[in-house]
Formats: sequence, structure tokens, C-alpha cells
Amino acid sequence: MPRTILSKADVSQINVSQINMSPQQISKMRFSNDYSRILLTYKNLKNVTAVLKAIKFNSPVVTKIRQKTSGYDFILSVLNHGYDPDKDLKTLVSSLQTISQMIPLYETTFLLRVIHIVWMEVNGKLPWTIKSYSNNEINCLCFEPTVNALNVQLLPVTGIPGYNPGTDLEDYEPQISFDASYKLHHLALKFLADTKENAIINATRWVKTNFFHAYINDSMGENWGFDKYTGKTPYKFMPVGDNRYPLNLEQLFDERIVGCHEPALILTEMLRSMNIPALTLNPGGHSVVYIPGPECYIHGDYLACNSIVPVELIRYSLTEFIQYLTSNYDYNKILDDKLSLHYNLWQHMILTTGVQRVNSTLYLGFNCKSEENKTILPIVQTEAPQYGTVYDSTTKTLISKAIPIIPLSNL
Repeated sequence: MPRTILSKADVSQINVSQINMSPQQISKMRFSNDYSRILLTYKNLKNVTAVLKAIKFNSPVVTKIRQKTSGYDFILSVLNHGYDPDKDLKTLVSSLQTISQMIPLYETTFLLRVIHIVWMEVNGKLPWTIKSYSNNEINCLCFEPTVNALNVQLLPVTGIPGYNPGTDLEDYEPQISFDASYKLHHLALKFLADTKENAIINATRWVKTNFFHAYINDSMGENWGFDKYTGKTPYKFMPVGDNRYPLNLEQLFDERIVGCHEPALILTEMLRSMNIPALTLNPGGHSVVYIPGPECYIHGDYLACNSIVPVELIRYSLTEFIQYLTSNYDYNKILDDKLSLHYNLWQHMILTTGVQRVNSTLYLGFNCKSEENKTILPIVQTEAPQYGTVYDSTTKTLISKAIPIIPLSNL
């Protein structure tokens, strides 16, 4: 039988002493009411709820329980049976494995997004609420390429002249994208803050200081290229050679080797995990994270290469992003121009230092000898505190410690 969703009036009339239910069960009923109320009464979720009800489960496994099951029914069932992204990933994975055999992966991803959005609204203890979001922010928050393309009312708008949200959005390897849509929740919740802006800064800093752009240093005998990955699918963004996608999200975190696409995907999903709308665009074959609240854009290569540049400087305004689109996608020039307004040439060189790898550790690859390192040290300590960087007055260099690469499951 379908689980009954009680109204507020029903819940208020419950007397625990007169029925055979525990206070914990009563509490779950109250949450049930909150979950359905959000989906049915938040005006900005009207289109999302309509799409959920249109998703049908036709598997005999489900029809043994119910004559008719929709995506909306499934979401409430998962929420009412103890979904908690911070505690019980195994239960969630089990639920997903069940439904992934009944509906396409893209619909499963969409359902998962909405489950988490609604759970965070009720239980996430967020200083912000999705109730105040525009329809476009909601569309970015729950975005799944195929579902949104099939339901034009869910297509996000980027505000960019001539940019088609239906065809110009990121299309990364589907299984890794799906895994990122829920396996990053636990990590992302560590970056919650008193405001959305501070949460965005926290997540951005973590991504840009924990991954590095693929590189090969023949003189040092180092090969940290995409051929280190063992996925079955060739890496479509680098068609030559034996470059592969990661086998899975876990291998991506084990190696930390990225281009612009991987850190953009990770940052986008981390922000969505905190109910902060974000969208990954793909202009000119490069990935850019669009954050509609503050109306800013972050190029994935800045996340991969510019670990210690202050967050505010790696953000594009809409004007700067249009400049990027009309300058043959020269993201290096735009950042160089911004840095030159604030720093001299030596400081500029130091700031463009990136993360490098040796064995199973990461470090900041400083190689400039200059007293200007002293002036940059506070920025390094703010943007990448985990590296414990110090200034050596004898050699006039910055020295960072090496930190171990920690698997995703242990983060």
C-alpha cells in the first residue's frame, strides 16, 4: 500500500499514548508532510513536480507494491524511509541500483537531485532557502541534460547573448557525472558557511587546491597525463593517444589529474549539494561553472592551474565572460590582465603557481626566488592553508609541505 502523507491537521491530532507508534515514527510523519508540502506548494517547484509525476515506473517489481508508481512517489518513499546524505550512502546506493534498472540513467540522476534538494531544504540547517529562488535558479540546481532538454520549461537561461542552453552545456562521461551527483554530498557539506557566498568560496578553494592539470615533465621523469587513467572510454576532449576517462569518480580522486572539465564538474556538484544553483557550460570545448546567484563564471582551467590566485580574481562577471567568448576563448589573457591590475610581474609569476604531484602526495610547485614571495605568502596561506607554506629568507623562496592524496571515501 502507498505510504500515507498526513496533513498538518492530521499530525497535530496525533496522540502518541493512544497509538502503537514511537515518537521517532511520529517525527518521520512530520517530515513526510514537510517533503510533500515543499514539492506541492513552492511555486518555483511547480514545473519540477510536474516532471516528477510524469516519470513512470513500469517494472513488475514495483507494481507488486503499487499499481502505479511515479518519480514523485519514489522521491517521497526515499525521503520518508530515512535518506541522509551525511550518514547512510549504502542505503541510497541500494535504492538507486533498484530504480536504475527500471528507468534511464538520466531520469535516475534527476530524481536523485530532487531528493537531495528537498532533504536539504528540510534537514540541512541551511541559512538560505530554495523558496526564494527564481525558476531559473531551480532549473540550474536540478539540471540534468536529457531531462531538461525533454522538458523545455526546465531549461536554464545563462543570460549570455546567443548562447543556447539546450545544446551548449557540458556533456561529461555519463556514469562519472551520475556518481558525482550524489557521492560528493558528504564532502560538500564540510564547506557549509553562514552565507552562500562564503560556502561558494570554501568549495572553490578546496577544488582548486586539491587537483592539478595533467602534465608530463620528461626531465624529471614524471608522467601525470590522462593516460594514467584506466577507464574503458577514450577521453573525447583529447582524442589522440591512449588518453582515457577515469574508471570512476573514485579513481579521479585517487589520481587528482584533471583538465578543465573535471574540476568544473566537481565544483558544480559540490555547490548543488549545498542547494546552491550551479551549471556547467561548455563554450569552445572548455568547461565553465556558471553560478546564477552572484552571476559569475569560473573557468575550469583556473581551477586546474591557478591554485593560489584569489577566488575573486578567477571569477568572470557577465561582461568578462562575453569578452572570453569573443576573444577566441583566450582565458589566459583575461586572467593576466586582471592580475596585472593588482600585482607586479614577480607577484604575478608567483601567483600562477599550481599544484604538482610527487608519488602519492601533492605540493605547491614554487620556483621563483624573490623577496616578493613574502608579499604573496598571506594570499597563499588564505587560499591554500593545508600546504603550510612558509617563506625561507635564506633562499628567498616559498616552501610548501607535501600532503597525502586521500581517497574520496576518507574525505
